[in-house]
Amino acid sequence: MAERYGKGNVERIGNLWVLHLRGTSFERGLQHGTLMRYRVRDTLSFYRTLPEVMASMSLGADSARLRTLLRLKRGLLKRFARNRDPDALEEARGLAVGLGMKEDEIAEALVLADVFQVTGALAERRRRAGPPLLPGLGCTSAVRRTPESLLFARNFDFWGAGYWDASPAIIFHHPDKGKAFCSVTTAGFPTAGVTSMNQDGLALAVHQHGSRDSSVGGVPILDIVHAISRKAASVDEAVEMAMSIKATGGWTI
Repeated sequence: MAERYGKGNVERIGNLWVLHLRGTSFERGLQHGTLMRYRVRDTLSFYRTLPEVMASMSLGADSARLRTLLRLKRGLLKRFARNRDPDALEEARGLAVGLGMKEDEIAEALVLADVFQVTGALAERRRRAGPPLLPGLGCTSAVRRTPESLLFARNFDFWGAGYWDASPAIIFHHPDKGKAFCSVTTAGFPTAGVTSMNQDGLALAVHQHGSRDSSVGGVPILDIVHAISRKAASVDEAVEMAMSIKATGGWTI
């Protein structure tokens, strides 16, 4: 099967969605959302409401501590929105229009990991004993060089079994400005995201690590990787960009 919308198209190859998105950031988001409109809402809803679901399970559905955490989440969302990469933000706006969802709902899903990072760091600073508030996560990347090629792989150790893997996707971005890049992701998640490769052969993967270091004034991690994918031509340039942008917490790229 193959479908088109504007300058973008999607086809189904095995269990993968393969999208080609072309044009401005907004246009690519709009193409993405329109082509996947009835296929990804459950995944996005899962991630944007995950903090509430997890907190209500441990704190109770109507506890004062839960209400405090939800206020903290709303405050973090507002802070992170001020620091988002302009191109990533435009792409998310187009995605929201294409999916028929509110921009705030898309934003909640895209900065979820940053909310966890800061919330976990704040909790760890106050914890005197006992297990950490958030369980440890263990994403891993591996690289193997052969005489003919370079093989790059990673696993995805985060919440979302049955959601993230419901619509695995390879998304080829052909922007009107900046470098072309490909993201390996789940359909519905825009930007270069968690794993990407650009036209100059630069491959990027994001790993989350528990840390007491955090910044409510940091840039969301998906936006940092998006900027690097679109602008960096080498590892040195990528490292320089990553070092110059304050992240929200204990990330490695």
